[in-house]
Amino acid sequence: MKTSIIYWVSIFLLTVLGACSSHPTLIVKELQCEKLINPLAIDHTKPYLSWQLEAKDNGLCQSAYQILVATDEDLLTEEKADLWNSGKVESPESAWVLYQGNELASKEFVYWKVRVWDGNDKASDWSETACFGIGLLHPSDWKASYIGSDTLSGKPQSPLLWKHFQWNQKGTKAFLHVNSLGYHEVYLNGKKVGDAVLTPAVSQFDKRSLSVTYDVTGLLEKGENDFVLWLGKGWYQDGLPGVVNGGPFVRAQLEEFENGEWRTSLITDSTWKTRESGYASTGTWRPWQFGGEEISADRVLPALDRKILNSVDWNAAVLADIPLHKVSPQMAELNGIREHLHPLTCKASGDSAWIYDLGTNLTGWTKIQFPPLEKGQKIRISYCDFLDDKGEFRDHLYEDYYIASGADSAEVFSNKFNYHAYRYLKLTNLKEAPALSAITASLVHTNYSGESFFACSDKDLNAIHDMIHYTLRCLTLGGYMVDCPQIERLGYGGDGNASTPTVQTMFNLSPLYMNWMQSWADCMREDGSLPHTAPNPYAAGGGPFWWVLLLRLPGRPI
Repeated sequence: MKTSIIYWVSIFLLTVLGACSSHPTLIVKELQCEKLINPLAIDHTKPYLSWQLEAKDNGLCQSAYQILVATDEDLLTEEKADLWNSGKVESPESAWVLYQGNELASKEFVYWKVRVWDGNDKASDWSETACFGIGLLHPSDWKASYIGSDTLSGKPQSPLLWKHFQWNQKGTKAFLHVNSLGYHEVYLNGKKVGDAVLTPAVSQFDKRSLSVTYDVTGLLEKGENDFVLWLGKGWYQDGLPGVVNGGPFVRAQLEEFENGEWRTSLITDSTWKTRESGYASTGTWRPWQFGGEEISADRVLPALDRKILNSVDWNAAVLADIPLHKVSPQMAELNGIREHLHPLTCKASGDSAWIYDLGTNLTGWTKIQFPPLEKGQKIRISYCDFLDDKGEFRDHLYEDYYIASGADSAEVFSNKFNYHAYRYLKLTNLKEAPALSAITASLVHTNYSGESFFACSDKDLNAIHDMIHYTLRCLTLGGYMVDCPQIERLGYGGDGNASTPTVQTMFNLSPLYMNWMQSWADCMREDGSLPHTAPNPYAAGGGPFWWVLLLRLPGRPI
C-alpha cells in the first residue's frame, strides 16, 4: 500500500513538473517602434522595432524571434499577416530590428506583434499587439493651408482658431495632423485633446517644422462638432531664421479611415474663425528676454464648448504665405506635466508683495489661485532661481502678469505657452497672500520612459546622484537638452556631448536625441561646419564640441 502511494505521488509530481516545463520561459513586453510606444505618425517608412524580455529563470536569453505585421489586427496570424511575416529568425537582437516587410506609405497604420525562442528553443507566447502609423511625409499629402489671426493690438497674441463642422462617423479611425509654427493646443467639443503641453518640440524653422498627430476617434460626435486650435508663439518669434512676421500660424487636417483607405475630412482654410484668447506673450525669446505671459482675465473664455463659442464675436482667419520647408512628424515624445510642488514658505515684502520659496529649483509652469481681486487689478508674478548676496529677491528678471476680471469666483493664473526656471516666486500688488496650497509649480519635461534608479549605503553618493537625476529632468524638454532654461534655452552641443553617457543611462532618451540630431543636421552649413547650438536661432560658430576648450591646459594641444 505504501509503495503504491509513493508511486502515484511520483507520477503526479512528474506530470506537474512536465506541464510547468512546457510553459514559456520568456515573456515579450514593452513593444516599441523607433523607441516610441505605439506612435501614431513616424517620419519614414523603414522603422526599427524593439521589445523587452522578462525571464522566469536566471540565465535565459533570446535565441530567435518572429515578427508579424498586418494592416488589421485580425490579420496578425502566421497565415494572414499581409505586410510581413519574418519567420523564425535566429538572432539574439531585441532592439533596433529593421522592418523588412512590404513597402509602407504615408498615412498607413499597421499592427504588429512578436514572439521569441529561448536558448533551449522553447517559444514564448505572442506579445500583446502594438501599432504604429506613418505620418504625412510628402508636401502633396497636405491639403490644409496655414492660417493665423490678424490681431489689431501691438502685443503678440495667443489666438484661438475655431471651426464648426459636421461628421458622419463612417470611418473606423480619425487622426488629426497639426503642423503649428509656434506652440499649439487642440480642443474638440470643449475638451482638450491629450495632456501634452508646450507642443511641438523645437526645430530649425528655416529648414524644418514638426507635425503632431492626435487620435480623435473617440472624441468626435456624430453630427455637429467644434475644433479649437489655441496657438502660442514660443520660439516662432519675429526676426529669427525662417519666421514669418505676424505668427503664430498653423495648418491642420482631419484624416478618416474608411473602406480601407484614408480620406481628408477637414482642413484649415479661410473658413475658420479667429479671436484673441486673453493670453499675450511678453518676451522676445532672446537671451535673458524670455519674458512670460500676460492674462487679461475678462477676455478669457470660461469654456471652449459650442455654447460659449457661439456667444462671442469672431473674425475670419487669415491665410499665411509660409516659405517652403521640410515638414516632418515629431519623433520625440511630447512634453507633459510630470510632478507638482507647492511652496514651503511665504514672507511679506512690503505691504503688497509676497515671496514664496519652493525649496528647490524647477522648470515648468505655475498655477495660482488668487483671493478675491478687484476688476482691472494687475498682479505681477516674478521669478528667480537664487537670491542675491544680501538674501534679497532678484526682481524684474522674468515676469507674468494677471489682470483681474473682478468676478465673484476665485480667479486663477496658469501658464500655457511659456515656462520658467525658478525656486523663488514673488507676487506684487496683492494685499492678501495666497495660501501655500493655492500655488502649484508643475515640473514639465519630455514624456520619456525607462527611468533608472540608484541607491547605496553612502548618503553623499545618493545625494549627488539624485541631484544630477533631477537636474537632467529640468533640462530635457522640447525634444532637446537646454543649457540654462532661465537664460538662453539653447541646445549646446558641448553640454549634450559631456552629459550623454550619464543621461542615457538614467533615462530612455533615444527619441529626444534623435530629434536633437535632426536639428544638428538641419543646422549644418554648406561647408559642413556646425554651430554651437541646435536649433540655431542666433549666429554662433565653433561647432558642437566647444566645451573641450574649457578643458585645455596652458601649452597643451587639444
